[in-house]
Amino acid sequence: MYMNLVSVIIPVYQVSDYVERCVLSVMAQSYTTIECILIDDKTQDDSIIKCERLIEEYKGPIRFKILHHGTNRGLSAARNTGTLAASGEYVFYLDSDDEITSDCIEKLVSAAQANPAAEIVVGNTQVYKDGKPGKIWIKDEVPSVINGNDTIVSFFHRKLIPNAVWNKLIKLSFIKDNGLFNKEGIIHEDILWMFYVMKYLSHIVLVKDVTSHYLMRPGSISTSASKSDEGSNYMVVYDDIIHNLTKGREKKEIRRYMKDFCKCSLAYGTMFPYYKKLHKFFLIKSLRFFSWKSSFVLASTGLIGCFKNPSTVFNRLNGLRSKTFNNLKRF
Repeated sequence: MYMNLVSVIIPVYQVSDYVERCVLSVMAQSYTTIECILIDDKTQDDSIIKCERLIEEYKGPIRFKILHHGTNRGLSAARNTGTLAASGEYVFYLDSDDEITSDCIEKLVSAAQANPAAEIVVGNTQVYKDGKPGKIWIKDEVPSVINGNDTIVSFFHRKLIPNAVWNKLIKLSFIKDNGLFNKEGIIHEDILWMFYVMKYLSHIVLVKDVTSHYLMRPGSISTSASKSDEGSNYMVVYDDIIHNLTKGREKKEIRRYMKDFCKCSLAYGTMFPYYKKLHKFFLIKSLRFFSWKSSFVLASTGLIGCFKNPSTVFNRLNGLRSKTFNNLKRF
């Protein structure tokens, strides 16, 4: 038991204040059949120097290696480089400003071995903001093992499966066989990655124990992006989604992503005219696949873009939509 090699992949870029804590959390793992691949994404600070020092001083059984990018290529490219270099049966993506509990990999591998059909095992995440613990992602009432049609329902309707690429133990063969690499050159790549994962995922296990600590910090990719960067990247994500809907699952996918797209359209539409065309694509698709609730929200969004506070109007209309359709169900 516990002989499966796990490849822990850590992209490193401008994280000098956090990377030691991250690497030490890997070194402290109770499960030691691990290769840890660090990708230097041409960081300009001393992050890699600190990693090299820790690795040189480490005397344990975990194997460490550092790969170097010649230019800064971004988080997705660094993850892809690590994935292509991985030799484990499973991969585990770890962001260099986060840390995992000492029993993280052991608990996830144990769950994987108990459920060999599972392509992915998800660990629970404790969020920290301003140094204080916040929400926990996976609630006690969520089922531990989800497969078959329940997997689709849990993601598209109940939204029980987290989008994040990290804190997931993933079969390397599942990634490579289905081409599930991260789209390079964008942020919020997790949304798009999970969209494609769901085209192939049949069996997933959710571990209720906290295995990862997610630090919301200033200067991270998700908190430091400009409004223009946010808008352009969301546009790429939702453009890809609406043009690559899964046959037989179009209605579910439109409903799953439509609300967040509408919020982005209202927030960034004046900056990027293409949002209007993208909005039209969403509306046409929702009508084609008889997603009337989605059509209602999309049509409403198209009418309120000129208001001073369109997000407020959107939320009110969305509430009215829910109330209206709930009333119709009684008849």
